[in-house]
Amino acid sequence: IRRELYDINPFYIWYDEERYHSGIWYWGLVERKAWYQSLADMTSGQTGHLVALLPEMAQFRTDPFDAGVAERWYEPDASEAGWHPISSTKPFYIQGYQDEQGHPYVGNMWYRFRVKVPAWAAGKTVKLYVPVVETEGWAWVNGKYVGYRPYMEAYIRPNQMEVDVTEAIKPGQINVIALRVSTGLSLAQAAGGLLSRAFLYAPTGG
Repeated sequence: IRRELYDINPFYIWYDEERYHSGIWYWGLVERKAWYQSLADMTSGQTGHLVALLPEMAQFRTDPFDAGVAERWYEPDASEAGWHPISSTKPFYIQGYQDEQGHPYVGNMWYRFRVKVPAWAAGKTVKLYVPVVETEGWAWVNGKYVGYRPYMEAYIRPNQMEVDVTEAIKPGQINVIALRVSTGLSLAQAAGGLLSRAFLYAPTGG
């Protein structure tokens, strides 16, 4: 119905099927619907089964001197002194990490989650899926490095991170998942870190 909408108000939407001028040339409603449906399929039994939904709240700290890897902040028993609770569904910078002028922190930062993995996941292929990572991410599970999502501009969608955690996960126990995220170097992008609930799922047939 783009043509009809354009006739109502040409500033509302462009009518060309190439969609370039409309501003939705690669992430329109049809694409979003398909992507969200793929998430539902991963957790409803269609293409996978939900193993565990990670908590919305994570422990968080910035890493301006890039010390986290060397100091092994990803270890399950690492000290959480200096870490603070933060929502993983909202931009980190609006939760106390911007200066007086409203400029967000730029650099590396860490999220830590504790999640109970059900015993039935034993013997299954299990993957960690993080729907939004701005702009680059690394993951550890129970102290074991499990994967990396290369840099993507903060505005690009989808920009998920998906890694196989089968060899690191401990079914029937509390698991510690650590995510190191880089905002990139562009002040103008205002990269938000994690912006959605991460989850563990078992692909069907795995």
